[in-house]
Amino acid sequence: MTMLMDDVNWGALEKVKVTKWNKEDGASREEAFLSIEEPLAIEIDGKKVAILMRLPGGEKELAVGFCLSEGLVSSMKDIVMVHHCGSMGRDSKAGEGLESRNIVRVKTSGGPVSSSEDLIMLLVRSGCGRNSLDNIEVDLPICQSNLQISAESLGKMSGLLAAEQKLKRISGGVHSAVLFDREERVVCSYEDVGRHNAMDKVIGYAAMQDISLQDKIVITTGRTSYEMITKAARVGIPVILSLSLPTSLAVEYAKKSGITLVGGIRRGKFVVYTNPERVLF
Repeated sequence: MTMLMDDVNWGALEKVKVTKWNKEDGASREEAFLSIEEPLAIEIDGKKVAILMRLPGGEKELAVGFCLSEGLVSSMKDIVMVHHCGSMGRDSKAGEGLESRNIVRVKTSGGPVSSSEDLIMLLVRSGCGRNSLDNIEVDLPICQSNLQISAESLGKMSGLLAAEQKLKRISGGVHSAVLFDREERVVCSYEDVGRHNAMDKVIGYAAMQDISLQDKIVITTGRTSYEMITKAARVGIPVILSLSLPTSLAVEYAKKSGITLVGGIRRGKFVVYTNPERVLF
């Protein structure tokens, strides 16, 4: 599939000068693109609860997805306003910084669900999930979805994912998450420097568009850790696919929460680790 240059989020890229070398031609000075990594502060009802290191773009979706997938709000119905101001990319004036494009303010109807727990402000790095859990035993809802999908459809999704990886083809350094319906149609797709962020952007988009996740499939390029499973469980995603392989704790949590976890997916092959009854072989 030919990539349309108009489809590329150029505001998430920075052009730099690099020196390339190979054995045949030696060194040459060339231009290259880097994926931008910047902080995004999330504020709930006037209190900063997290700073995410993210790729610019989809800030509202990221904030909503993070609040839902981390259990900071119970549902989209509890959110009455999501405000983000500022331009995307590096065109904003010096000094605007955190108070413009790098902050999202969320207003809820009754305060965050976790307000009784003494919420702390977290720095969440792009390669890591939220890591303030005092106890690894997380109480997760059980996914009751009756979704079933053919093995052939799942086998195609790595190829469909590749078509959505626009920034990766230019700069690399990003993860992708794509939301599919049971007919293999793309509902939405996002790239980000963090695999958790890409997942949260997908979740946030679905919530803001009032799209049910109970009959959808998410495929991600990143390693499936337990944080990715907890995010999916809290919003009811029944099937998670990954190009990579899961951790033991991810498998344990997926089994307990009723999520079908599929890893090592490439064209024509994959491994089902939990709840295989949703896959029609």
